[in-house]
Amino acid sequence: AAGMAAVGLAINSSATVVASMLISPLMSPIIQLSFAMIDSVLRSESGFMTNAFRDFFVATLGCVCVGLLLCPAFVWAEVDRSWSWPTEEMESRTHVYRTLMPGTVISVISGIGVANSLRNRGINALVGVAISASLLPPLVNSGIYLAWGFLVVDPSVAQDRFYRGWISFLLTMINVLGVILSSALWFRLRGVGEATKHATRGPTLSRPSQHKTRRKASAYRCWKR
Repeated sequence: AAGMAAVGLAINSSATVVASMLISPLMSPIIQLSFAMIDSVLRSESGFMTNAFRDFFVATLGCVCVGLLLCPAFVWAEVDRSWSWPTEEMESRTHVYRTLMPGTVISVISGIGVANSLRNRGINALVGVAISASLLPPLVNSGIYLAWGFLVVDPSVAQDRFYRGWISFLLTMINVLGVILSSALWFRLRGVGEATKHATRGPTLSRPSQHKTRRKASAYRCWKR
């Protein structure tokens, strides 16, 4: 996915960039963190939060590293000259007011879309959210700009490229935070998590039975509601 995004950004192919969003590995840990915010049972499960954060960190680092590694190869192949870097796909993800502010609004709306799609088993809607939130391409773009900055001698040019890479990275972080918070809030407003609360009340069960009941309630909440 990161390789496809890098190629799409380098040659200004919006179709390739969109295709990379469809197979993005970032949505799974984001959804896990969103569920954990409104479900104490999930938060208390051993390793759940740790695994979610680890998966997100590894995916984020991998996307940035792909951009870092492929940028020198693109420059060596003179892709930057052939396609007049920065391309429109690269440039459009590096503006503060034209990127970060609209991205914040889109991420909040996308988070609500995530909550509704999971609650109603709407896989198509979830794919649409992955495209609208645009989480993966800005990460790869930040890696490309960072490596591109190291390949020039002029300090002012390098500083400008580093700055644009930082803005591109910040775009993803804002989108991720917006999706997690808004989807968690929407889950709470729609009553998701009530099954877990009811399952933990009533007669005292043995420890294995309690754990099994809570896991069933959690699964019921995630997929039935």
